[in-house]
Amino acid sequence: MEALQPWLSRLLDWHIVQSTGRTQATRYFVDPSLLRNLNFAGGTTLKRIEPHRLAALILEDLGRYPQSAIGEIRQRIGGEIHPKQVKRALDALIDKNEVRFEGDRRWRRYRLAQ
Repeated sequence: MEALQPWLSRLLDWHIVQSTGRTQATRYFVDPSLLRNLNFAGGTTLKRIEPHRLAALILEDLGRYPQSAIGEIRQRIGGEIHPKQVKRALDALIDKNEVRFEGDRRWRRYRLAQ
C-alpha cells in the first residue's frame, strides 16, 4: 500500500477517487459523479454496499412487497449481495422495530412494522 500512496494521494487531490473510513478501514472508490459525467458503460456492483443503504433498500422493498422471504428480498435488491449481509440487515431492522416477521426458518416472511 505504501507504494501506491503517492498515486492515491494525487487521485484524491484531483477528486477522481474518494475515500471513507480511517487507517486500516479506509476504502477508496471512484467518484460516482465522475462516472456519470463520462457516461461510463461498465457494470457496477452492490457487494460492498454500506449497511444504512442496504437497510433503506430493504425497507423500500418491503413497502412494495410485504410478506416476502429473505431470498425474494435479496433477489430484488441485488443478487450479488451476500445472503448473510442481508440477514444481518434484516435482524438489525427487527431489533429497531422497523420490520416484523412471521413464521420460522424457511417459511419466515418479513413485513414493515406498523
